Amino acid sequence: MLNWCLPLLYKCTHKHCPFKKTWLELWSPARAANMNPDEFKAALKVLGWNQSEFGRKAGLTPATVSRYATGENEIPAWVEKYLGLTAELKRLYAEYVAPEPRTSKPNDP
Repeated sequence: MLNWCLPLLYKCTHKHCPFKKTWLELWSPARAANMNPDEFKAALKVLGWNQSEFGRKAGLTPATVSRYATGENEIPAWVEKYLGLTAELKRLYAEYVAPEPRTSKPNDP
């Protein structure tokens, strides 16, 4: 089970959730600004990745990823889309593909 909500169509109302916008709102062509450093770090946390893992998967240097996380460099739109789509795939996998956890019944040997 995921520890974070991955809102695709609806905003999350959970207190612990860092997503106050849906992924579709974040991807909107009308969106004026790219992902900010807090949204970037929250997306990495949802995926269970640290900055170096993201850098390896995306083919970026550790320094570039660090500059995204600190706000020194603007985060490109493709990063936002890559993280959003990957998070949605993780959610869909957990919902439809991942096996249900086995629970033992009291009378099982």
